[in-house]
Amino acid sequence: MKSGQIFFVFMLVLSLGNLVSAVPIFNNISVSDSEIWLGETETIFVNCTDDNLTISEVYADISTSTALFPSNVFNQNAEGLYYLSISTAQDSSFDKVGVFELVLYCENNESDSVNTSISFSVSNLSVESSDVTGAIYVGDIVEFDVFVKKDGVSITSNDIEFTIFKGGTEIQLVSQSYYDFEKGWVLRFSTEDFVAGTYTFSIAANYLGGEISTTKSLSLYDILDFSIVGIDKTLVSEGDTIIVSVKATDKGKPITIIEDQVSVRIGSTKVTVSEVVASSTNDVYDIIFTAPSLSFGEYTTKVYFNYENDSLYDSESVTYVMPVSGVIFTDTVSKHVVDITFNSEELIKRVKTGVDGKYSFLIPPDTYDLQIKDSLSTLDFYYVELDYFDDSIKYQALPTSSVDGVSGQGIFYYAIADELDYENARLKIKYDSSKIHNIHSIEAYRCTDWDTGNKECLSNWVIVDSKIDSLRKIVTIDDAALNAAYIVGSEDTLTVGATIDKTVYTISEPIIITGLSQDTVKNVVSEAILDVSISDTLIEKYYVSDSKGLFSFSIENPKVEGNYTLLINVSKPPFIPSQKIINFEVVKSKNVAVVSPDTIRIYPGETSEVEFLVINTGESDLINMSFSLNGVSEKYYQMIYPEIVDNLKESLEVPVVVYFDVPINASKEFISASFEVSSAGFSKKQNFVMNILAPKNDTVTTALTVTTLSDNPKNGTAWDKISLIGMPTGNSIFIMAPMQTMSVAIFALLSFTTALFFRKRRLTNIYSDKLRESNRSLIFDIRRHVFNLKKSNGNMGQSKKGSNVPLFFKKNLDASTQTINPSGLNNIPSEVLNDSIMVNGGSENVSVFKDDTKSAIDNMADGETKIIINGIELGTETGTETGTETGTETGTETGTEKEQIDSNDDTKPVKKDVKSELKLDLISDIYTDLKEKRC
Repeated sequence: MKSGQIFFVFMLVLSLGNLVSAVPIFNNISVSDSEIWLGETETIFVNCTDDNLTISEVYADISTSTALFPSNVFNQNAEGLYYLSISTAQDSSFDKVGVFELVLYCENNESDSVNTSISFSVSNLSVESSDVTGAIYVGDIVEFDVFVKKDGVSITSNDIEFTIFKGGTEIQLVSQSYYDFEKGWVLRFSTEDFVAGTYTFSIAANYLGGEISTTKSLSLYDILDFSIVGIDKTLVSEGDTIIVSVKATDKGKPITIIEDQVSVRIGSTKVTVSEVVASSTNDVYDIIFTAPSLSFGEYTTKVYFNYENDSLYDSESVTYVMPVSGVIFTDTVSKHVVDITFNSEELIKRVKTGVDGKYSFLIPPDTYDLQIKDSLSTLDFYYVELDYFDDSIKYQALPTSSVDGVSGQGIFYYAIADELDYENARLKIKYDSSKIHNIHSIEAYRCTDWDTGNKECLSNWVIVDSKIDSLRKIVTIDDAALNAAYIVGSEDTLTVGATIDKTVYTISEPIIITGLSQDTVKNVVSEAILDVSISDTLIEKYYVSDSKGLFSFSIENPKVEGNYTLLINVSKPPFIPSQKIINFEVVKSKNVAVVSPDTIRIYPGETSEVEFLVINTGESDLINMSFSLNGVSEKYYQMIYPEIVDNLKESLEVPVVVYFDVPINASKEFISASFEVSSAGFSKKQNFVMNILAPKNDTVTTALTVTTLSDNPKNGTAWDKISLIGMPTGNSIFIMAPMQTMSVAIFALLSFTTALFFRKRRLTNIYSDKLRESNRSLIFDIRRHVFNLKKSNGNMGQSKKGSNVPLFFKKNLDASTQTINPSGLNNIPSEVLNDSIMVNGGSENVSVFKDDTKSAIDNMADGETKIIINGIELGTETGTETGTETGTETGTETGTEKEQIDSNDDTKPVKKDVKSELKLDLISDIYTDLKEKRC
C-alpha cells in the first residue's frame, strides 16, 4: 500500500473517532430520596455531557401505575447539573401513591441523544382516632386510641412517636403508649388540673421522618353540676312573676332541690324566692319569684345552689323594658295605618298604629334598626340608640300637595326626637308619573325647614342624591336626613315677562323695567329674585317680585352712547332659572329751548324785528341747524341766520332775528305760526301768534328820526344788538325824497329779483348751503347801503308812530374835521374803522362797514370827498367845508320831496334827476363789487 493511501486511512479513522466521542453521555443520575411520603417533594439530578459541550436539552417521561406524564424538562443549575423537582402535594398532578418510573433523555445540538431510567416510590402516612364515649368529669383519666398507617397498613413498630397538645401546650401522658390490636396505639392523660369545659386536643405522630396529626374535641364536666335550663321571660317589668327552671346533678345523678338550698339576685338586688317546685320535666325544678323595681335596661339574674360543702350558681339575662307610645301623625291630611318595626340582634318588634296614628308597646333599651312604612313611603334609619322613647317619631303625609318650582305631588315629612341618636337613614318614596311634567328628569327634593302647621317650606327645596326606579316608580334616598320634608318630581322653569319703557334712552334717563314672574304653566311665582345687569358695564341691580309676581323698578343707564344688552336673570329655588335679554340704545339727547314772544303784533306797512333765542339744552352738539317759520307767508318776513348754526355746542345759545314786513294792504287777522329748529334727526317747534292789527288812520310823518344806540333800551354790546331791517315797503318809498325815489325803486326791484332767483336755486338745491348763505348776506349788504344813503342825506325823518328804525352805528365821535384823500384812510381814528362810515364825494353818498370803507372811497368820483360818521362831517379834501348838516336843511329838503311825490301822477312828466342817475350807477358798482367779493 502506498504511503498516501496509508495517510488517508489514518485520517478517516481519526475522524470517526471524533464523531464517536461527540455523542452525549450520562455521567451521573441521582434522586434526593428513593422513598418519600405523599405530600413531600422528590428531586432528580442528572449530569449529561458530550465532548463538544453541545447538550441542548434534558427531559424525562414519568409514569406510575395509573398515570403517564411525558416530556418533563429539566432545569440547569449554576454547577451545570440538570434537575427536576416533583411535588406530591394535594394540589399537584403527582398527588399519587406508588412507584414513579422515569425515562431520562439527553440531547445535543446535532440531534444525538441518549437515555436511561430511574425510579422512586411515594407512600401515604395516615392516622385515625376514635371518639371518647361517656361523660368525662374533672379529674378523670382520658384515653385516646390512635391507628397510624402506611399505605393503609397499621404501623406497629416502636419507632413511631406521639405527642398530644391542648392549645399550644403539650400534655404529659400518664403512662407509656402501647399498641392494642383492637384499639390501636393507646394514649392516656389526666384532667385533674382542668376545669369543666370543652377542649380541642391535637394528636401528632412521627414515623421515619413523616409527620401526621389529627384533632379531637372533649367536654369536661364538674362532678357537681347546677344549671338554669330555662326562664319563662327575659323582658320584664316591675312586679312581673318570673319562673326559672334549674337542674342539679352529682356525677350525672339528679339531686333533689329544696327552697332552703337556693337564692336569687337580679343585678345586685336580692330577690325573695316564693317557692321551689318540681317541674313537669324530669329532674328539673322551678324557682318562682317576683321582679323587683329596677330602671330600664339589661340585668344578670343569678340563681345560687348550696349542696353539702359546695356552692354553685348559674345565671341568665333579663331586661327591664321601657314603654314606647305616641301618635305618629302630625297634622296629616290622609290618616291611615302605619307599620313600625324595631329590629335588634336580640329582638324584632313589629306594631301597627291605629288609623289615628296611635301606638303603645314595651321594648327593651338597645340599639335598633327602626322602620316606618305605609303604602306611600318607607323610612329606615339604622343603629338607633334607644334608652328612652316618648312620642319620639312624627310623620306627616301630604299625598296631594305640591311645591312651587317642582312638577310633582306628595310631600312626606319625618321627624325624630333628639334623644334618638341614629347613624344613617334611607327613604323610599313612591311617585305618580302622571303628576310629573318631565319623567326623564325626576329628582328628589328636600326641605330642612318645614313648617308642619302651615305646610310650607320656610327655606328652599334642594335636590338631593337619589336613585330612580322607573319600573317600580320608587325613588330611593340613601342618605336621608330626618326632621325634613321630601317630594319627588321634576324641576319647573321660572319665566319672566319683562319690558322696558323704551328702546332708546338719553344719557340722563333711567331705564324702567316692569314685568311678571311665572312658571311654565303661567302660575304666578311670588318673591322671585331678579338679577339685572347691563352688558359690558359694571351696572347691576337686584330686585324681588312681590306676592303677585309683579315688579317695577329702575336702573341707571351706562351714560355712554352705544347699543347695549339688558340681562334679566330670574331665580327662585327650586325653579330652573331663566334669562330675559332686551336690547336698547343710549344716545345723547338733542333738544333746544326757544325764547320768543307768544304774540307778535304788527300794523300793516310796518317793519318789526323779533329775536328768537335758541338755546341748546340737550346733551350733544347740534350741527347743520336750520330755522324756519311755518304758517306765515314768506312775503311777510325775512330771516337772518347767524354764523354759529353750523355747530351749536351744548349749553350755548344763538339769537335768530326775523324781520317782519307786513304790506300796507294786509288785512287784520290772527295767524297761528311756529318757529321751527331742525338739525340732523331732530326738530322742534315753538308756536306763536302773529296778530296783524287794523291799519292806523294817522297821517304819515314827513320826517324820520335816526335812533342811535343810546336811544335803544336794550342792553348788550353794539355789535351783538345791531339791527337790520327788512325789504323796503311802499310806505318807505313814499316818504323818501325825490332824489332817492329811483334808487329805492331800483333797489327794491333788484332785491326782489335776486331773492326769487336765490330761492329758486335753493329749492332746486343747485347751490350749496354755504353759497345760499353768501347770497343772502349779499342782499342785505346792498340793503344796508341804501339805508345809509337815506341817513347820510338826512332823508330819513321821524317815522310814523310804531315803526322800527334800524340802528346803524355803535359809537358817537367828537365833532372834528379831518382832510382825507379817497385813496387812504390813515387819518381816520382806528375805532371808527370798526363802525359804519358814510363817505360823501360831491353828490355821491355811500355807507359802508369796516374793511369796505377804503374800496368805496376808491370807487368815488373825482372831486371833493367828505367823510360823515354818525351824522358828523369829518372834513373835506380842501378843508374848506366843515360842520354838520342842520336839521332845518334836512326838514326842508324832506318836505320838498314829499310835495313832489304827492304831485306826481302818470300824466305829469318827471324831471330828470342827475344825482339820482349817479346814485343808480353807484349802487350798480357797489353791487358788482360786493358780488365779486362774495364769489
